[in-house]
Amino acid sequence: MKIHLLSDLHLEFHDFSYQDIGADVLVLAGDIHTKDRGVRWALNNIINRPVIYVLGNHEYYGKTYPKLLAELKKLTKHTNIHVLENEVLKVGHVNFLGCTLWTDFKLFGDPKIAGYHCQQKMNDYKKIKRLPNYSKLRSIDTAIIHKRSLDWLGKSLERHRGETNVVVTHHAPSIHSVPGDCRGDFTTAAYTSALDDFIKTHSPKFWLHGHLHNTSDYFIGESRILCNPRGYPDEENVQFDPGFCFIA
Repeated sequence: MKIHLLSDLHLEFHDFSYQDIGADVLVLAGDIHTKDRGVRWALNNIINRPVIYVLGNHEYYGKTYPKLLAELKKLTKHTNIHVLENEVLKVGHVNFLGCTLWTDFKLFGDPKIAGYHCQQKMNDYKKIKRLPNYSKLRSIDTAIIHKRSLDWLGKSLERHRGETNVVVTHHAPSIHSVPGDCRGDFTTAAYTSALDDFIKTHSPKFWLHGHLHNTSDYFIGESRILCNPRGYPDEENVQFDPGFCFIA
């Protein structure tokens, strides 16, 4: 199966012309646009193949968790766009296991300290609200969501062990995805979790992610980790390949 991977197109800042390169599946690993606009872009531009779409943090900007997810599920029902959150979709012989994932804030040690620091610094905790009371999202909320997703992912990978499993998340699963000059930045704990041992234990064939605006292609055990983000207009990823594909 030929899989086309894109993330972090950030259409809220600059346009992107989708290229039909004859892939069997398109994976959009989050931060395509804010609110429902990324999904609507996909509905309008990709009509002839399945699209696996995992929401990034920017999709939630100006919206409410998890209300937006329910709205997008309704919008894409009976279409070729599949918005996944703690869900498995089988296309041909490949299982796509998708979730935003968020992080556990444990990358540098104490998650309480990192969570507090990131909550003060990051727009996620200013621009996203949460149910049931529409208060601002907190770092403890995203850490809880992360745990729920990771528990689901571990059980799902075990259930499908021996099959062709492709994990799709927005947030990164390893410090190896982080550029060297950012590995000491405390806010990196909001972008990345240290899931190397988890990956070695469950051995998905591929783990696709976004969020970080640099290209990644490396292995953890037998699992290939891939990231192909475009990034922001003023700091666009020079290695971004709009036609990047791989075979699963």
